[in-house]
Amino acid sequence: MKFLQRFKMIIYLLRMEVNSDMVTVYVTLIVRGYKTYSQVPDTLKPQVKAELEALELGELAQ
Repeated sequence: MKFLQRFKMIIYLLRMEVNSDMVTVYVTLIVRGYKTYSQVPDTLKPQVKAELEALELGELAQ
């Protein structure tokens, strides 16, 4: 049972890292004008919006 819990935790952490990387990619694409906020997948929108606001570019998340 502990093996399954550890396995699930590893998968969860890997997914978090991928999501974090994807947030960075989308923020970069939005800032450079290649993508718009509306093109961001719904699952990443809150994180992308938070990053844009942290960069004082919240107007790009409209």
